[in-house]
Amino acid sequence: MVGRIDKETAPFIRSLGNVAESLGSTVSVALEKVDRRSLDALEPYIGRLQTRLRRSIHPDKAWNSFRYEAGSALLNSSTRMFVDGVTLSGSPEKVGGIASNHALEIMNTFNSQISGAISELNDSSVGQGLALLPPLPVFQSQDMSSLSMITTVALVSLTIADSLSPKFAMVGSKLLMALFGSITCLMTGLNMMVIPAIARSVLLPDAT
Repeated sequence: MVGRIDKETAPFIRSLGNVAESLGSTVSVALEKVDRRSLDALEPYIGRLQTRLRRSIHPDKAWNSFRYEAGSALLNSSTRMFVDGVTLSGSPEKVGGIASNHALEIMNTFNSQISGAISELNDSSVGQGLALLPPLPVFQSQDMSSLSMITTVALVSLTIADSLSPKFAMVGSKLLMALFGSITCLMTGLNMMVIPAIARSVLLPDAT
């Protein structure tokens, strides 16, 4: 989600600056004219920002809430650059262009660093060594006897534990313990009869 917000940061700021410049209005007024439908990830956050500004919440608090909710460091730094620049009487279009280019430069640098790291990994001895590893024997025939014994022990242990849990939760309720124990034993027995047959038909279709 944050990645999508980062991608929409530059277009959002550039559009906001152009609208404010063409209308000769404040950023808050221009925000009402921005087409939110083209900004899928930012759309709900922009909507809440507009609502706060309509309710006369101080712009600094409204924008800080917007940045906090979006959770993007790139959006945080870029919108601060834009809003502070316009507040200091800068041209919305020019300041928006600078802040937008700032966001784009950071995104491009990040993407190039990631691509470089992946390329280095593929070219390194580590990447070549991973390619030489033998395939895992996941789909080879295995000795299932030990796994069957471990599974049986685990089921019996869980059955005993589930039977005793009501006694510790409700002290002195032996009938409740017997009820839970009988239900758990029935479920365990059913599982031990049904699940192995299903597993055998899936993993060893030739044996059926």
